[in-house]
Amino acid sequence: MGAAFISNDFTSFAKYTNPKILQLIGGRNKMIEMLTKTTKDMKALAMSFNSITFDEPSKMIKRGNEIQCTIQQHTEIKLRQGRVVATSTLIAISLDNGINWTFIDTTNKKLDLLKQIFPSLSSEILIPCKK
Repeated sequence: MGAAFISNDFTSFAKYTNPKILQLIGGRNKMIEMLTKTTKDMKALAMSFNSITFDEPSKMIKRGNEIQCTIQQHTEIKLRQGRVVATSTLIAISLDNGINWTFIDTTNKKLDLLKQIFPSLSSEILIPCKK
């Protein structure tokens, strides 16, 4: 997922995005279009995404037919005057016993709102403060 994003392969990246998020955005093609525009706008400002790394996932939580966990994502962004590393939390959900996963980026989203959108989200899911 991170490699697809860094290489601007937003078609592959979209496969890892939770279907409800894609629906809220307006569909897979809309997401690809938005990410392509964002990358182009950043490039015009001499900015780019350099790398994405992930920490180990949290404890796996079984909830109905889902496995859920969180994972910390570290995104390095190149700026004209240096670089910045943003740390965010992803919620990972698998519907097929851990074979395939989709992700929800929790950046700028309150847990209460996420639980409204994803009612099956376990109360054991914890989202640390953004760094």
